[in-house]
Amino acid sequence: MNFGLLLPDLSWLKQTEQHFRSDLLAGLTGFLLAFPQAIALATVAGLPPVYGLYASILPLIIAAIWGSSCHAIGGANTAMSMLMAAAVIPFAAPGSEVYISLVLLLTLMTGIIQLLIGMFSLGKILDFISSTVVAGLIMAVAINMFFAVLPDVIGSEISSSGPVFKRISQLPALLEGYHFASFMIALVTLGIGLIANKLAKRYAFLAALVGGTLCFGLSNQLAPQALTGVVLLESIDFQLDMFSYPDLSVIPLDESNLLSLTVSALSLALLGMAQTVVIARANAKEMGGNVDANREISGQGIANITATFCSGYAVSSSFSATATNRIAGAKSPFAAVVIGTLVLCVALFSGSLIGLIPKAVLAGGILVIAISMFKPEHFITFRHPTHEFLVFLATLISALGFGLIVGVMAGVVLSVLVYLWKTAEPTVQIEHQTGSDGQPLQIVTINGSLFFGAVESVEKVLHQIKKPSQQKSTLIIRTDQITYMDTPGMRFLVDECERQIEAGNDFYLYVIRDSIYKQLESARLLEEIGLPRIIRPYTKHPIQTAMQPHLLKTEAKPDTRRSILNVLEPALLDQVRKVMQSRTVRSGEVLVEQGSLPDGYYILKKGEASVQRYSLLDGNTHHIATLKAGDAFGEEGLLQDNSRNASIRMTQDGEVAVLGRSDFNQLLRPILAPELDFDAANERIGLGQSRWLDCRFEAEFQHDRMEEALNLPLNQIRARSHELPGNISYIVYCDTGFRSLSATFLLREQGISAFHLQGGYKK
Repeated sequence: MNFGLLLPDLSWLKQTEQHFRSDLLAGLTGFLLAFPQAIALATVAGLPPVYGLYASILPLIIAAIWGSSCHAIGGANTAMSMLMAAAVIPFAAPGSEVYISLVLLLTLMTGIIQLLIGMFSLGKILDFISSTVVAGLIMAVAINMFFAVLPDVIGSEISSSGPVFKRISQLPALLEGYHFASFMIALVTLGIGLIANKLAKRYAFLAALVGGTLCFGLSNQLAPQALTGVVLLESIDFQLDMFSYPDLSVIPLDESNLLSLTVSALSLALLGMAQTVVIARANAKEMGGNVDANREISGQGIANITATFCSGYAVSSSFSATATNRIAGAKSPFAAVVIGTLVLCVALFSGSLIGLIPKAVLAGGILVIAISMFKPEHFITFRHPTHEFLVFLATLISALGFGLIVGVMAGVVLSVLVYLWKTAEPTVQIEHQTGSDGQPLQIVTINGSLFFGAVESVEKVLHQIKKPSQQKSTLIIRTDQITYMDTPGMRFLVDECERQIEAGNDFYLYVIRDSIYKQLESARLLEEIGLPRIIRPYTKHPIQTAMQPHLLKTEAKPDTRRSILNVLEPALLDQVRKVMQSRTVRSGEVLVEQGSLPDGYYILKKGEASVQRYSLLDGNTHHIATLKAGDAFGEEGLLQDNSRNASIRMTQDGEVAVLGRSDFNQLLRPILAPELDFDAANERIGLGQSRWLDCRFEAEFQHDRMEEALNLPLNQIRARSHELPGNISYIVYCDTGFRSLSATFLLREQGISAFHLQGGYKK
């Protein structure tokens, strides 16, 4: 628990003198917006106007000082006011003693919830609440405001209540009691506000309130009879003694009501937190600086607890007030202190002036706010992806049909469900490579959370991996992109290891982060997987040689390049030349793309090219070799029916000849990769005509091998073939026969007599 959040962050005080003038002007500008809105929004919340003023003094100042944003301004908030009214109206009549006590109790509960969330550093829960939910709720609030103030707009004495859909059904009765003069006053106020909204959006509400009141006063002087029946606001009795508390003796606190109030307090807390943090982050992005979400939340909690005991109600940061504060040039929370102080001073002397404002004018001004909050473009903005649009729509409809409290909870639940749904399908990247030993490699990168809900999805993807043939393969799972892993996720890795081993394949787990390694170690799962199957960074591992042959240091060799065209019989050479297609290539052109399917066999006739391999193990592209005129490439993928294991990029302008796949299989494969079965091979060995050549890695060779066999790993043949005695032929073998195919081809390409052992070496 972070008790430091109970104290304000006063680091900005050092610069108060430097920014005093700009903060003072920004505070004056903010006051012009905060004062009239406080009166209007208290009415929206079903409270006397004075409660809005109290909420815009100490709570506003405390939220700014205890928060982390230099520009965020809180106080009475539109969405919080509507939500408060929706929560309390089912229990008591607006403005009554019970109603006010319920509002104070809900404000206290909201503040405590927010303070605890901040102190326990649980601000990250806001990441589960989509911005789509907030947008849907704000639109629902705008529509609710329209129907909530409609009785005052038309001057009807009949009130309406409940969700929007219920209010719509009450319209016929409402319209029967309309008052023409009140309706016209509201329309004039609305018109002034909409015009001001085009000219100076920040002051639209103030202009509507002042303009509507002046028009009413002028009309009352010219034709007082026409305005008979227009209802005015009550004058406020603003006192410096603002202490208050929720009177529990008048509140019916049975089990059902407590549950309902708790849900309402939780909804208010979540909405207030979401708005506050979103506003603070957006402002920090605009102006620079950092935002501490937990400090913002705890600051709002302290402000709401304060509001409970100073005749206020639940507050939150305001989009319009914060934007006005920033644009007006505020540099620190001192601007909020100026706003709260001015509200206090003006409220002390303007109580009687409030009584000159008609309810219809205030209602018209609130309509201006509602219209500015209603953004139909959201229907287009959130149209894609589809699941976001459905969350937006469901939040909006549930709030309109069942009330704002239900809308908040529905939005939060849907956000969490969508998050879990998306998290349960982490991105699984599969890279097919061919190791230098000729064995297929599937390198799997899991990007996201590997938890109980995602295991089935990842398992399904891995089971659908298509092997290029029935040969033995190697599966490597990278864990560096796994953001979270629980016990079922770790168990999945063990099960997959066992599944691969049972299928006769190899399995390796690439673990970069120590946290994941320790997690597996503490669960005692490393032993089940087998430590030799764990690859760690900066630690030598045999599999790295197969994946990254450029890491293997070999002795320098003499330049023994010779064109394959020099080792073919004249008749065959003539056939090959007829079907080969030559073309000019430019520097930078990619001839072969790593991971692509083999399409042909290449001979570089002019220029130079770079052999490059991208390694998923370290995320880098490595230069493996340089090809020059006469060099040939592309045989491994054709012989082993695997994807390309490297890319070939021209480094100079040149010319390349290409032999298509079918022509390669028909003309070159039988000559350059001849096969012998074991009996025929053994006969040649017995007659002294041939010698066994093991093309596996040294570790494999040392473990088990043919008697008197030589060892030359496949990835070293080009570099060390000159070391082989040239007075004898070689029968090349490996475990499966796939590596030996490529090795035989490479040896014959170098003019060395070699045969491939069909089916591989049987132990």
